[in-house]
This record gives sequence, C-alpha cells and structure tokens, in this order.
Amino acid sequence: MAATQVAVWHGVEHLGLSLPPTLALLVRLFPGVPIFFFVSGFLISRSYESNPVLKEFFINRLFRIYPGLIFCNLISLGALFGTHYLGQTGVSPLKVITWFAGQSSIVQFYNPDFLRNFGVGVMNGSLWTITVEVQFYLVIPILYRLLGLTDASRRRTFALLAVLVGFAIINQVYNYYHADYNHTLCYKLLGVTFLPWFYMFILGILCQRNFDILYCLLKNKGVPLILLYILVALVAVKHLGFSMGNHINFLLFLLLTCGIFAIAYTLPSLSRTLLKGNDISYGIYIFHMPVVNFYIFYKADHWVSSLPLILATTFALASLSWFKVEKPFLRRKRHALNPLK
Repeated sequence: MAATQVAVWHGVEHLGLSLPPTLALLVRLFPGVPIFFFVSGFLISRSYESNPVLKEFFINRLFRIYPGLIFCNLISLGALFGTHYLGQTGVSPLKVITWFAGQSSIVQFYNPDFLRNFGVGVMNGSLWTITVEVQFYLVIPILYRLLGLTDASRRRTFALLAVLVGFAIINQVYNYYHADYNHTLCYKLLGVTFLPWFYMFILGILCQRNFDILYCLLKNKGVPLILLYILVALVAVKHLGFSMGNHINFLLFLLLTCGIFAIAYTLPSLSRTLLKGNDISYGIYIFHMPVVNFYIFYKADHWVSSLPLILATTFALASLSWFKVEKPFLRRKRHALNPLK
C-alpha cells in the first residue's frame, strides 16, 4: 500500500492530473518513503540480530536489493532504446554505460544531461532511496557496536531514544531549509545521505527491540489508530501548517508509525492469505517511474485513463520481477527471517 501510494502520487503529479482535494490530502497523509524507512528499521534490525555475521548479512541485503534493481534498470535501458530516444540524442555508449553503472550501484541520484528530454527528465528519480537504504545497511552494524545493542537481552531504549532525538533534530533542520535551499547542490547531496532520514529507521529499531510492549498495547487497534491519525493529521496540516510527504512533521510521523505497527498486527494473517508470501512492493516502487516516463514520452500525460494504465503496467512488471528475478535470488539468502519455498 505504501509503494502504491508513491506510484499514485507521482503519477498524478507528473501526468498533470488532479484529484479531489480531500482525496489528494488523504493520499498525502500516508507518505510511502517514510513508511519504508520505518519498516526497514524494524525488519533489518531484526535480521541483523538473528544473524550478525557481516558477510552473510550483507550478502542477504544484496540479494534483496540488487537483482530487482538491475532488472528494472535493464527495462529502463530497453525503453530508451525501444523508443529510439538514445539514437536521437546521439549520446556516446560510454555515457550510457556510466549512467547504467551508477543506477545499479550506489549513486542512483546521478542523472546525466542526455536524459533531460525523456519523460520528466529523470528516468527513475525514486531510486535515491536505494542510496539511502544501502547506507542504513552499512551503518547498522556500527550503531549496534557503539550502543552495545549486540546483546539482545539489553534493549538500550534510552540510548536509542537519545540517538533518535539527535537525528530527528537533523531532520527538522533539513526540512526547515527545504524551501530556500532545495535547488542547491549541497542540499541535494545531503538529501541522499542517511542523515536526514535516519531517525525514521531508528524508530523502527526501537519498535522491534520493544516489540512485546508495543504488541500488547497496539495489537488489533489498527483501525481506530489509523482513523485517529487521519483526524489529527487533517487538523494539524490544515490549521497548524504541519508538513507532510517525505518531510512529514516529526510528531505526525510518531503517530503514523503507531498506526502502521497496529495495522500490521490487526488481522495479521490477512496478507499471508491474500498474497501467499509473495511481495511485489519493491517492484512497484522501483518500476513506476520508468513506466510514467514511458507514457509521458508518448504524450499520454493529461489522459485520465493513463493513471490506471500506468498502475496496471507497473504491477505487471513488479510481478514479473518478483517471480522471475527477486524470488529466485531471495531463496539463496542464508538464515533468512522469512525463508521462501
């Protein structure tokens, strides 16, 4: 649902469509990227604690991120060739290879000039979060050693809270200067580091390490907590000027994560029943912008019918990626939290 929120919002934004104001605000109230970072902190910390062998930990992370990412980049490259866009630009093969290597490594934010006239001008702007996520993977072993979290019997809640507050302050300063400096290079580079987003990840770690307490408090309360969050957020955004999206206000994000945790443990078997262990969320996230760009290139923007077509195409590619690329690689993970059959 979080991945679909990102796809819908980017589709509406880049196609020049408009949603009814109330619906648009409701979509904005559940920003996918902050939810990803929170859930990632919860799951990755649990994964690291269950298997702190660094070699296996990083290999498992590589299997989760890069097979699907490389497949997505190949599809993007195929779209550039298939539309004859690269032939029209006359770009050198070396520049194309350099761009592809960046997209498939850790500098996904690199966007060369030859792409400026394709779609929105950036082939897959959503991939900046991959750069941040990889940094989370690199930092978590360091964080665990510095705070003494390697001992699972010690929650170290206050130490984690202190670090969370510190990084939350960094996030708020980053958000405060967004309007004035978001077009500057230094600000953009700061935005693709883990620094402004790390408090979201740490909040996930806190919830994971205090799972028993939160589970007793929040289980089966997903619906009322989500409704409470919507009510509070509507008032806070409209009357107090609280920010939303990736720059969501810190207090609203705390309430949102309570709702996310609670909804996960309200009818917890539902996703297993419906999806049977399959997970196309990553594919939805990484494929939607190349699809949006493809439709815009063929002048399909401003078509009301384009958004359903974009979502359908995105879901189809995400499903293909899951069954033919991601799932086979995930079966190779060692000591996985959720082994695939």
